[in-house]
Amino acid sequence: MELKKYVRRGIISESEAYMTLLRYDGAAPDKILLLLEGRARRRIRLTSARTLYENYYPEAFVGLEDYLLGKSRPGAAGVYPGSHYVLWSVDDFSNALSMHPELARRAIFELSRRIRIYDAHERTTDLDLRQDREIEVGTPDAELADALYEMSFADEDNFPPHLVEKLKHTFQAGDYLMRQAESSFELYILLSGHVSVHQTTDGERRKIDELAAGEMVGEMAQFDRMPRSADVIAEETVEALVFAPEDFHMLFQLHPRWTQQLLTTLAHRVEQRREAFESADLRNFPRPDR
Repeated sequence: MELKKYVRRGIISESEAYMTLLRYDGAAPDKILLLLEGRARRRIRLTSARTLYENYYPEAFVGLEDYLLGKSRPGAAGVYPGSHYVLWSVDDFSNALSMHPELARRAIFELSRRIRIYDAHERTTDLDLRQDREIEVGTPDAELADALYEMSFADEDNFPPHLVEKLKHTFQAGDYLMRQAESSFELYILLSGHVSVHQTTDGERRKIDELAAGEMVGEMAQFDRMPRSADVIAEETVEALVFAPEDFHMLFQLHPRWTQQLLTTLAHRVEQRREAFESADLRNFPRPDR
């Protein structure tokens, strides 16, 4: 995907030396760094005694999650010599995001990639996280497509009863909605009940999250087609809308509210991973080799 087409040529800059471009002080940022070519690095202060460094590569957004959450961790971000970049005001970025579904899809991929990197326990290049691979999306179910299109003209962005009946699945307590490392791509919007999210790392299984009605799960695999990152288990009877990739992508394009919710959900998960690193053993934290 060519991100240059979403920005004005006049705001694209090139660095001649390493340059610190953004400083974070806890407040919501007023700019997002869009890296078009080259390499960027961000320093994040996790605690008074612990700092995390993140490396970014072409076509990456730096500070996207801070914008979505309305807050930041102290630190700074800069670019290396020869990098082409844009300091995009959050107002202009927000407008572009609402007008261009493909830009929103790229933002979702960026957040998913951050989460995958945090979850990795081997070199990031082994996970093929740098390339925004072209993902083929099939044709949505015709009846579902008509219903989603009709929703776009409704006063409220709620699912009509006949659509709920078509997409609703019921899971009993103990049922798995998905299993870690499996290749499945459905996205779930929870209608009732709650689920727990468990991740196994180096043979150790731990609970990392709980989700309840109104939340979604399974979104990362829909957009990057990588294996599931965790087990998701029904803790009681759970009802959920289950979207195949081609069906959710139509909802994603027609209904901005779900796009925003998806982005915010992923931003929260990025922050959740950073919180985990506040006390984690970082000796095995993945470091890209170039």
